Amino acid sequence: MKVSAIIEKVIYITTQQLAGFMATNGCWSVQNKSHLKNSSKQLNKHTKNRIIEKLPHCYRLKGARGNGDHHALALTDQLLQILLEYPEALIYREPTLPFGRKPDAAVLIKKKSYQFFFLEYEDKNSLDYIEGKIADYQQNEKEVCLWFENNFGIKSPNFCFHILFITEKRIPEREGILVRRTYA
Repeated sequence: MKVSAIIEKVIYITTQQLAGFMATNGCWSVQNKSHLKNSSKQLNKHTKNRIIEKLPHCYRLKGARGNGDHHALALTDQLLQILLEYPEALIYREPTLPFGRKPDAAVLIKKKSYQFFFLEYEDKNSLDYIEGKIADYQQNEKEVCLWFENNFGIKSPNFCFHILFITEKRIPEREGILVRRTYA
């Protein structure tokens, strides 16, 4: 996968260390150089091409919101894990759903069948707030299905979605709700 495709697809905020991780895992070729140094060169090249901009402690896609806080960088790391395992995954970072909810990412993985989920990285919100998110998704299932069809171009009569929470919090798993500490 080309660097620009990776950056445009999901990264839009990263550090040199995460970019080194991408190089280590084959996202771009490294020729007799350290992955970290080569990644720095790749990021700086894209800065000169005005694809990304350099902030004091991170890089971000030109025009992207965010300042490189812990949440944004941890989400980038989780999305990289998905891309490394499923390079053809389709990912929308921070899409706005018709009912106002804005998940951290919407992910479609094409295997034998389609796997679709909203990824929510939770490190600060209360359990009550998280339960409110879950209720919003469940109450607006028809809008979620319509959003899915419009954005991924796939119609499925038996459509089902999951919400994957990446968190240390104790959220009870139930139908449609998955909880992990990390995607990997």
